[in-house]
Amino acid sequence: MSRRDETDHDCVTARPQRPVSQPSHPDSVVADGGPAYAHHRQAALALLSDCPALSHMEAGFLGHVCVSATLTEKQHDWLAKLLRRHRLPPLADGSVSVAGTE
Repeated sequence: MSRRDETDHDCVTARPQRPVSQPSHPDSVVADGGPAYAHHRQAALALLSDCPALSHMEAGFLGHVCVSATLTEKQHDWLAKLLRRHRLPPLADGSVSVAGTE
């Protein structure tokens, strides 16, 4: 088992602050009632501010996501994976503008 697998992935807070714009579609609410992130920047900032156990590479990636207008499909997938790993709400459907699909 790697050191990464042994790390506790819980974030500092149980639930991040509500995103500025609330999801309007019922499918964009997490099963436990928490809101999905309306924008990829909100999700990245929540991970950076609430999850102290991020690796250097993860933190660098999230910093890039915070300033990016669009994400590649691979970047979107990695962000979604980090949100699941750290037990944070997912991205709302249509919340990310994926490069090349506008």
